[in-house]
Amino acid sequence: MQIEIFCLCRNVLINARQEPTLMEIFDSVTAAQEPVWVGPFIVVASVRFFREEKINARFDFVLHEHQGKELVRSTEIISITDRPQPSTTYLLQCVMARNRVNFGRYDFSIEQDGKSLANTVLWVQQDKLLPPRFRFPVL
Repeated sequence: MQIEIFCLCRNVLINARQEPTLMEIFDSVTAAQEPVWVGPFIVVASVRFFREEKINARFDFVLHEHQGKELVRSTEIISITDRPQPSTTYLLQCVMARNRVNFGRYDFSIEQDGKSLANTVLWVQQDKLLPPRFRFPVL
């Protein structure tokens, strides 16, 4: 098994051949002041499984704030039995609702059996060029 993609994006489109297109990949959000409206967005993991592997796996998407407190945990279970190709990719998605957050670092990871397989960061930063009176929610 191999994690090929792990990122945050605004949308995922799937075509008729089941091929995904990731739209607006990002890792930071800026705002004039707190709290900051973030989302909705999608945490995406593309996982490649090889023919010789048994595929009955449980994956957890986990979000921690910068001080280590767990904020979100979402579970995906994959069970694939028939694989004529040498390998198969599977796209996992965790939809994050629109939410208010503070400035800081937010760590996203995908785990299997408590072991982190991949991670990425969302930075929520203050835009010092915008005066505080201009509050634009991030969509």
